[in-house]
Amino acid sequence: MFNSLTGTVSYISNDCVHLRTDSIEWDIHLPATAAALYKKEQVATIYTWLHHFDAGMTLYGFYSVKQRDLFLSLIKVNGIGPKQATRILSVNNEDRLIDAIESGDPAALSSVPGIGAKTAAKIILALKGKFDMDTAVDLQASQRELAAALADMGFNRKEAESVVIRLSRELDKQLTGDALEKEIFRRAIIDLSC
Repeated sequence: MFNSLTGTVSYISNDCVHLRTDSIEWDIHLPATAAALYKKEQVATIYTWLHHFDAGMTLYGFYSVKQRDLFLSLIKVNGIGPKQATRILSVNNEDRLIDAIESGDPAALSSVPGIGAKTAAKIILALKGKFDMDTAVDLQASQRELAAALADMGFNRKEAESVVIRLSRELDKQLTGDALEKEIFRRAIIDLSC
């Protein structure tokens, strides 16, 4: 029904963002890893999923399509609901969570409050091997160009994509436009050369 909403962030908490779009203010529940990326009065696009249940509706939000896809995979596991999936994504970023599932590491999952060893094993059993690792990295056009430039310089493309995404998140609140891209490129070369 909704793919994403773009508007101005009017409120932020650990697990919720209010987003103003024209005359509507949306109450969007998100993983803490996503909520931490937004700041008040920032214009933002939040990818969404609407949960409709007997008592009402809840709108869940994600900072990337990849995070939303991982959330949707988690809620397909028997016994994992939207709130638990959100908690799992609040403790683990997508790459770490996918690594834990693919490597069969229940400890990374059972560190989430409310997720015990049995549930962690169930998640691993249900989702292991389901992720296309070639398409797991969700890049914006500018990030894709930076990663391609780094690959042209001889760096591993997947590593370059991961570094570009991480640096984009770290520097997004400090820089914008060309200055942001130049600093990401500069730091990525340093990180990938180590």
